[in-house]
Amino acid sequence: MKKYIFLGLCLVLSVLSQAQNLPQTVNRALDLYEKKDYEKAIPALEKAITLLDKAYSDTNSDCLNFKYLLATCYRITGQYEKAERQYLKVIALQEKVLGLFHPDLIQSMDELASVYVSKENYEKAETLFLRVIKLRDIKGKDKAYIFCISSLGKMYISMAKYEKAEPLLVEAKELREKELGEKHPSVAVSLCDL
Repeated sequence: MKKYIFLGLCLVLSVLSQAQNLPQTVNRALDLYEKKDYEKAIPALEKAITLLDKAYSDTNSDCLNFKYLLATCYRITGQYEKAERQYLKVIALQEKVLGLFHPDLIQSMDELASVYVSKENYEKAETLFLRVIKLRDIKGKDKAYIFCISSLGKMYISMAKYEKAEPLLVEAKELREKELGEKHPSVAVSLCDL
């Protein structure tokens, strides 16, 4: 009996100790991410996610945000296999918790499409980009929409599918001109894409 009480107390102390470390771990992970020290941010984010998952559920908004940041770190550091797996987990949770039209979900899908482009998995990238474009078009043709059609157009160019690329890149240029004016540097970039 005493043995079980002792083990129970040890478990409670362990949980309390981890809970006390949670704010420092979370702050360190965020600090490293904000400083763009992604290599060091990855283990800090992994640790923060482990603690957050224990303290809350995996659908908690903080947990979701940290999982998204981890996927982003993997993508930025060129760890595309890990990034793909992490984005897929994040997207599944975001669909469940936030709904199909939430901007965070759409952004995660957009970034996963970019991972597929980096991995030269153009079929998956195209499918995801087209889905993101439809969802972004519902919200209006804003900067994120323009960036997405431009990314898909550039991917088509890399695949030598110029007939598919041209209308997207022309639309991106026209929307940038309308929003920013003809002399804006972003419009010049759009012209170079053509």
